[in-house]
Amino acid sequence: MKTFHFHPANFTESPAVLKNPCCGWYRVLCYTPEESADVHGWIAEFLDPQADSLLLLEINLKNYAGKGTGQEVTTQKSHAIQSMSKAPTGCEAHAGQGLSPAALKQIDTIFSAAEKNHTDLIVRFLYDTDGTPDRTEPKNINQVREHIGQLAEIVNTHASCIFLLQGCLTGAYGEMHGGRFAAPAVQKELVTFLADRIDSSIFLAVRTPLLQCLCTGSPLSVTRENAFDGSLSARLGLFNDGLFGSETDLGTYGTASSVVVPPADMIPEDHWKIAGNREAELAFQKKLCTYVPNGGEAVGNASFSKYPACIRDLQEMHISYLNTEYDPATIASWRKENCSDTEQLAGSSVFEGSSVFDYVSAHLGYRYIVTQAKTELSSSIEAIQGDSTEAQIATSGKASPDQISWCNILFRFTLENRGFAPAYRRFETQLSLVREGTTLSYLIPFDNRFLTGNGGKAELTCSIPLRELPACPCEVRLEMTDPVSGKDIQFANEPAETSVFLGILNQEQKNASNGA
Repeated sequence: MKTFHFHPANFTESPAVLKNPCCGWYRVLCYTPEESADVHGWIAEFLDPQADSLLLLEINLKNYAGKGTGQEVTTQKSHAIQSMSKAPTGCEAHAGQGLSPAALKQIDTIFSAAEKNHTDLIVRFLYDTDGTPDRTEPKNINQVREHIGQLAEIVNTHASCIFLLQGCLTGAYGEMHGGRFAAPAVQKELVTFLADRIDSSIFLAVRTPLLQCLCTGSPLSVTRENAFDGSLSARLGLFNDGLFGSETDLGTYGTASSVVVPPADMIPEDHWKIAGNREAELAFQKKLCTYVPNGGEAVGNASFSKYPACIRDLQEMHISYLNTEYDPATIASWRKENCSDTEQLAGSSVFEGSSVFDYVSAHLGYRYIVTQAKTELSSSIEAIQGDSTEAQIATSGKASPDQISWCNILFRFTLENRGFAPAYRRFETQLSLVREGTTLSYLIPFDNRFLTGNGGKAELTCSIPLRELPACPCEVRLEMTDPVSGKDIQFANEPAETSVFLGILNQEQKNASNGA
């Protein structure tokens, strides 16, 4: 008689740095729209379709922050709250303060080029790149609103290439601190206004955990129950451009022992008094960024950016993306220093002795590896045929089509995420059976967004009727695809491809007299 046998692959990890959507090292490009700008020349000079899989694109709107006639907003809390309560919810009455058709066309053209190049974008719209927002920001809140409304239409059109938006246009470097709109009530209103207009598939991010709590109204606004539901709470992550710069990451944290929601009438200068300290904020990020993205710039400080402390913090914060150009001293030190503690490396012993830079590069975001695969035959076959081996009924030709339809082979395999973070998009996962150029594929109902980083594991299963199997032997493979960008997901299994070889399914002739 014939029976099925599965010969699993030898699963080993590759040390390769994977090139996957929405994670990794990024470059920063800044574009300033103006009426006569040559956007096509800028694209030709600065966008590199061969190298740029992830970019932070800063778009400076200072040329369109004219002196409007709408309600002004200041950083004084009483004025800010009064202004917000009087301001209209729409921007129809503020024509003439918006971005010009030429500016909007330039922004749309850049996004289209990124889409064509298959580049994922982190986008930061801002008015200031020099740390002096008072000089370049609009004077009234309605003009900021109108700009948000105009930009939202373009952003939503290109949602397939935009991973997240950082900030909400205002403040020094677009980080929402300093400037005319730094009052907590104003910041919360602007972030809410932005979230209501941006496609729910696009994540948002603010500069500090305190601001995240303010905007969502909770010290931990997202849990497994409401994760990825499209609400502001389930979309608002963090970006930290002061990583490792000091005990507080250059003012990102404060001195309190716990994380709280700041009062809306507190002046920004007092926020440090109630912001959580480093230990509290790292614990907060470990929970929050299980569901929303986190990334930024490693500024560097000998006490915090040195191995293994830096790896510990990157794991705690679930970091998905870092600036490849800043800061040079920190990156240079990571290139020189080697990893040595395998326990610290979350199971990735293949990186022992590698540079800290190589380890960080390979673990930004998610890093999927299959560690085990096996099969079993459906027990329902025994109910149909009580005295023979399970697979015989499907191969002897004696079973009717109805009987064969009851017979299934169940594939089980273990998927592990060794990256710092989850993948925050749901990918399409499928099992493929391949023989001589013919492929049969089966979708697996698996939500990879809940596969946590730093060693999180999941068992995936796929049940296939024996009558549908191709002629054996056949290869068994696993693939994932990001339906938003259309990109295939690369796995960490050696040799680091987008299709993982799980093993060979074969049919073997056994001698019944030997008890086979």
